Amino acid sequence: MEEFDDLIQRPDEEGCLDLAHRGWVNLDDAVWTMNLELRMLNVSFNNIKLFPARIGDLTLLKEIDCCCNKLISFPPEVGRLKRLTKLKCNGNLLVTLPEELSECKLLTEITASENKIKMLPPSLGDLPTLQVFRLQNNCLSTLPPEFGNLLTLEEIDVSGNSELEAMIPKQMSADTKMILWTCALHRDYQSRIAQLKSSNTSLEQQAHALHEINMALKDEIRKKEMEKQKIIQSMPTTYMAIKEKALKTKSQLCAIS
Repeated sequence: MEEFDDLIQRPDEEGCLDLAHRGWVNLDDAVWTMNLELRMLNVSFNNIKLFPARIGDLTLLKEIDCCCNKLISFPPEVGRLKRLTKLKCNGNLLVTLPEELSECKLLTEITASENKIKMLPPSLGDLPTLQVFRLQNNCLSTLPPEFGNLLTLEEIDVSGNSELEAMIPKQMSADTKMILWTCALHRDYQSRIAQLKSSNTSLEQQAHALHEINMALKDEIRKKEMEKQKIIQSMPTTYMAIKEKALKTKSQLCAIS
């Protein structure tokens, strides 16, 4: 796209590239070649539907502002942005956030309000430095219990998610401490259920093993009984008569003595 090169300026001295309000549907390929200088990318208020996998090449990127576009998803390669600290993607058509986002361990802020998010990956509960998580006005019906692990979180807002009220009452939807407490409660409950299921499975396996041993012993007893009967049936009648007479003689001798 050499004829459009003059439309894409280079990042400024701070590494910021501002492409907001340009009407972009697909960003120019030149953007993905700025991996050695790009620190902040602002593509807000465009018509972008998808980012290419090459976004993962921008390994020095610290901030992304892609709010008010038509994004329906992020590519998994976003997990390669190890220096990313802020992601602003509100006002799009996202139905979830990528699981790979949990690999961006320096993330401190995610703004994903005004989307169509129905679910969030549990892996986001592993983000060790996340401080702000804005999820207002989405379609959430539940939060991952793993969010109870977000010990650094200072602000989480889930207001405007009507189907979430069974888990997070409306009056608590912007109460960070109560939301984290609720998630932790669900996390601990699921952990106990998992432990009980594991114990139950172990007991069932032991019971099955004992049943198998019992059945094997019964089979062995039956075999021994059959062998005994065969031995008895194979003994000569004369031998049995002599044995019986010998036993009587022995009994008489014992009585005399």
